[in-house]
Amino acid sequence: MRKIAGVLAALLLLVGTASAAGATEYAQRGLQEEFNLALTPDEGPPGTTFSVAGGECDGGVVTVDTSRSTNASATPSEVEVTPGQDGTWSVDLTVDHGSVPYQSVVVDAVCEDQQSFRTFRRGDPSPKVLEYNSAYFEVLPDPTMTLTPMSGVAGSDFAVSGGTCADLYNSMAEVGDGTTDQTIEPDAEGDWDATFTVPDDAKVGDTITVQATCAGDGSDRVRGVRRGGRSTSFDYTPVVFTVTAEPATPSTPASPKPAPTGAVEAAAATPTTAQPTFTG
Repeated sequence: MRKIAGVLAALLLLVGTASAAGATEYAQRGLQEEFNLALTPDEGPPGTTFSVAGGECDGGVVTVDTSRSTNASATPSEVEVTPGQDGTWSVDLTVDHGSVPYQSVVVDAVCEDQQSFRTFRRGDPSPKVLEYNSAYFEVLPDPTMTLTPMSGVAGSDFAVSGGTCADLYNSMAEVGDGTTDQTIEPDAEGDWDATFTVPDDAKVGDTITVQATCAGDGSDRVRGVRRGGRSTSFDYTPVVFTVTAEPATPSTPASPKPAPTGAVEAAAATPTTAQPTFTG
């Protein structure tokens, strides 16, 4: 009886050791490069299209999902991809407009053999579902401003607009042309616009440089640094308005010339009616 119990204990020990070894192997495999996702590029402003690529998915179907993202998103949010014969695959995603700068699009992917319902468990020598390591695309601000029009007459108006000035901490756009400063609250997607007037005394060839900064509440205005999860400020690329003409001088209407002395108005001719003549 003791001999049987000893054999049983040895078997349990062996099984436990094998399971632990399998778990360790799984953990090590998860850190290997072939189970990572490759993002190209891995950062950029809203509107950027990036590719997600992976491998080691032989005979399965890959589901790519970005639903775990917060304050940032990409389209499509979920998509299925059929790998090639070598198990490699790739798909393109586009960062959505309104994604908050310095936040991340979280990309998850799973390779699943749809002919089986088995899950990928630690120590499984032939996994049917492979979860890739998550990858992160960092959303950057877009420093581009639009100037409409880019040139014009002294005294005229021009508009400046920008975007990606959005977060959860009351971002404001601070815009100035060197003479007038404006503080503007962007809309929910981070877009804003402002209007400036060219001075009336501006000369042809004069330029007006417009500068702007997006600053979040609590920001220390140090680019690229986060404090308490809040995005920092960033500067937009300046834009330049050029004066191409001065205001037109209004013309004075010419005075009517006096009539010549002694001029006689022609008498109006009196119309006459011809009478019919009868002969008898």
